[in-house]
Amino acid sequence: MAMVTWQNAGTDGIGSRQAVDTVIDSVLQSETMHPGAHHYRIHLWDGVKPARAEKSAGIYARTAPGIAHAWHMPGHTYTGLKRYGDAAYQQEGSARVDHAAMARDRTMPFEIHNYAHNNQWFCTSASHVGRVRDAIAVARNLVEQPRDPQKNELNDGGSSQRSGRIRWAEVLIRYELWDDLIEATSSGALDWSDIPLERIQKAYTLGLAYAARNDAAKLDEQIESLEKLVEEEAKKGTKKEGGPKYPWEANGINPRSALAELEGYRQLAQGQIAPAFEQFAKASGMKTEALARAHLQARNFGFAETNARKAVDDNAGQLPPLATLVEILIAVGKDKDAQDAYRKLDALAKQADRDLPILVRLERIVDRWKSDKDWVESRAKQGNRQEGTDEAAANRIDLTNLGPLIWSPVPAESFALTETTGASWELAQRKGKMVLALFYLGGKCAHCMQQLEAFGKELEAFKKLGVEVVAISTDDLEATKSLKNNKDGIKFPMPLLADPKLEVFKSYRAYDDFEKQPMHGTFLIDARGGVRFQRISAEPFLDVEFIKTEAARVSKLTAVK
Repeated sequence: MAMVTWQNAGTDGIGSRQAVDTVIDSVLQSETMHPGAHHYRIHLWDGVKPARAEKSAGIYARTAPGIAHAWHMPGHTYTGLKRYGDAAYQQEGSARVDHAAMARDRTMPFEIHNYAHNNQWFCTSASHVGRVRDAIAVARNLVEQPRDPQKNELNDGGSSQRSGRIRWAEVLIRYELWDDLIEATSSGALDWSDIPLERIQKAYTLGLAYAARNDAAKLDEQIESLEKLVEEEAKKGTKKEGGPKYPWEANGINPRSALAELEGYRQLAQGQIAPAFEQFAKASGMKTEALARAHLQARNFGFAETNARKAVDDNAGQLPPLATLVEILIAVGKDKDAQDAYRKLDALAKQADRDLPILVRLERIVDRWKSDKDWVESRAKQGNRQEGTDEAAANRIDLTNLGPLIWSPVPAESFALTETTGASWELAQRKGKMVLALFYLGGKCAHCMQQLEAFGKELEAFKKLGVEVVAISTDDLEATKSLKNNKDGIKFPMPLLADPKLEVFKSYRAYDDFEKQPMHGTFLIDARGGVRFQRISAEPFLDVEFIKTEAARVSKLTAVK
C-alpha cells in the first residue's frame, strides 16, 4: 500500500504522509530490517521532512548491502539534513557496490541506471566536506569512462562524461586548485566538447583560473571567447513557441552571468572598484563566498564579512564558505569570532585533505593561536567531545570491502582459436596492442556480413590507430574458410576465427542463456587487456566511425597513465 501510494503521488496526490508512514511503521514493527519499508520511508519524506526518515537512512544499506540503491537513497536524507559527510559515505558505498557488480557481471558503466547520477552526487557531497582528492578521482573517472553512441553521447546531459566534467571543474574552482584546472583543460583531460553548453563552461572556468592567477592577457581571451559564443548562439535563438530564447537556457546556463563575473574580476584587477561591483551585481550565478572575497580584495571589509556570513548561512555544513569566513574574520581583525568559526570548521573538516590551499593558509594562522592558553584548552575539550560520540560512524563498515571507489576496465577473457590459415590466433600474444573483436553469427547472417564488410574497409585506418581487428564466428573452421575465400568479391581482410562450440562467445557473455542462442558482440580491448567498450545485442554494431574515435581516445588515456 505504501509503495503504490508513493508511486501514484504525482497523479492522485499522496494524501496524508503521516498515514502512509503509519503503514510503513506497521511493517517495520514486524520486520525491522525490511528493505522495502525503509526505502519508501526515505522517498516519502525526501525533500519534505528528511528528519522523519533519519532512522531508516541509518539502517537501509545494512538491510541490502549488495544493492547500490540501498546505499544511494540514504544520501538523499543526509543531504536534506546537510550531513554531507554521511551523504558522501552513502554515495561512496553505492559506487563501490556498483563497481564490484560491474566487474563481476562484465557490464559497462553506461549500462547501469542512475550510475552517473550516483557518482556525481558523491563528488558534490565529498567536496562539501573537503574530500577533494576522492571527489576529483571519481569525477575524472566519469570523464574517462566508456562511451556509447546511443546511451551517453555529447548532448546527453545525464551522461557520465558531462557530469564528470562539471564536478571536476567545480571542485578545482572551489578549492583554488587553479594550476590543476588550467593543466586539466590545456592537456585535454577534461575533454570539453564543442557543444555550446560546454564551450561556455570551459571559457568561464578558465577565466576564473586566469583571474585568480592575475593573468590579464589570458583572462581577456576567455572573456572574448564568451562574448563571441553569446553573439553566435543568440543569432540562432529558437523557433519553438514558448521555448527558451537561447539554447543554453534549457540547461540552466547563463553566459551573461559568467561574462559579468569575469568582467568584474578584470576591472577589480585594474583598480576600477565601482565598475567591478556593478558587473558582479549582474552576475546572478556568482557564488556568495566569491563575492565576499572580491569585497575583501577591494577592502570593503563590512561587505566582505556580511557576504561571508550569508554564504555560511545559505550553505550550512559545507567547508569552503566556512573557511572563507574564518579567513575574512581574521583579515578584518576579529580574531575571537574567527576562532569560534574555526572550531566549527575543525569539526567539519575531519575528513578533509589537509593540503588544500585554504586549509594550509588557515593552519599557519592557527599556529599563531597556540600561544593563547584559552584557545589551546578549548580546542582540546572540543576534540574530547568529538571522540566516541558518533554512534553511526562507530557502527559503519569498511567501505573498501564493498568494491573499488572508481571504475576500471574488466580484463578481457583470454582465448585462442584457429584462424582460416590454420594458425592459432591468441589474445595473450597481443599485449601492448588494442584489439577490436567482432563476434558474428556465421556466414549466413546477412547483417553480420554487412558489419564485417564495413569494418574490413577501414582495416588500414584501424592499423594506423594501433588496433588489430579480429572476427569470431559461430561457424566451424571449414565454413569460416569458405567465407574467407568466397567468390562473390566481398573482402573480409581481418582474421576470421572459428568458435563452433561457442566457448569464447559464452566467456564474453555474447550468449543468451535463456534462449540458448549466441549474440552479436563488439568488444574494444585496450593495450593493457581491459575491455573499454562492448555492445552485445540481437543486431550487429555498425558504427565504424564511433569505434575509431573511441579507439583514438582510449589510446591517449592508456598512454598517459
